[in-house]
Order: sequence, then structure tokens, then C-alpha cells
Amino acid sequence: MPKLSTIENELENLPKDFLASLILDRKSYSEMHSKMMNYFLGKENASVIYITLDKPGKTIKENLIRNKINTDNLYFIDLITEASGVKLEASNFLFSGSPTNLTELSITINSAMKNLKTQNKFILFDTLSTLFNYNPQQIALKFIHYLSTAMRSLEVSGVFIIIKNQLDERILSFISGFVDKTIEV
Repeated sequence: MPKLSTIENELENLPKDFLASLILDRKSYSEMHSKMMNYFLGKENASVIYITLDKPGKTIKENLIRNKINTDNLYFIDLITEASGVKLEASNFLFSGSPTNLTELSITINSAMKNLKTQNKFILFDTLSTLFNYNPQQIALKFIHYLSTAMRSLEVSGVFIIIKNQLDERILSFISGFVDKTIEV
């Protein structure tokens, strides 16, 4: 099983406002997920925007709380809850009606990034693999390019999670051009 310290070492050696893609196999995903959130939220004066396309944000937050991870500075952009027909209102949550409405998602992410008041700002995008399931390849790639440019201009660090073997090598190569480091565990 991969150790978080390997990923931490890789991330610590990146520039202050870094972008990275993290390629995980499905088995290590659950374990690494909580550890990564603890790592980012444990940073001094840090806030995390968690963009979720895989699981409802409420489920993720409950799991983090169960694992004794402080979620005070955690903000969700949840793309799956309303798409499943559920309407929720919760603090620190923004809901988008569909993972295919990338214009709405762009506006939501940009607004959320601008509203972060802490010194260390992070975005965790979970997962790019799912983004490609909902959107045509060219549109998803343009969106990732836009998002990575916006994150850099607003000095927000970020990790794009990719599930191993769910995206082809050509797409991974294209994504690697937007990030400072691709970490595969």
C-alpha cells in the first residue's frame, strides 16, 4: 500500500503555488483520500476547496469527521448530489446541477477561489477520470487547461486525482503539460 509520506515528499518539493496530478489505483484511493485531506487541512493557515464528482460531499465530510480530520476550513463544490435529484443546503457547500455544465462549474470554482481568505489555498479535484466520463474529451481538456490557468493566476495550489487505467496515455500526457508534477502511486 502506498505511503502518504512519499506523496508528501513529492508535494513538499514543488513550488509554493503548485499543480500536481495524482494517479492512484482504486485500492489505495480510499486510504490515501483521508490522508491527503489531513495533510492539506493540517497546513498552517490553510483552506481546501474539494471538488467532488464521485461521491456526495456530505458523505466525504462525514468520513473525514469520523477519521478525526478538522473540516472547519474545507469547502465543497459538489457536482453529484443535485445531479442525483437530491436538494441539500449546507454550510461550506456549493452545489452544481450537473457535472456536464462546465461553464457553471468554472464560475463556481472561480468565485470560491477568490473568496478564500487564508494564506495557503488548495483545490482537490476528485476525479478527472469522472470528469471525462461526463464530458467529451476535447471539452474536458479545455476545461482542465482553463482551471489550471485560473488556479495559477489566483495563487491556488491543487491536486487533480486520476484513477489509474481510466484515462488513456494521450490524455495523461496532455494533462501533464498543465501541472508541475505527475505523481503515480
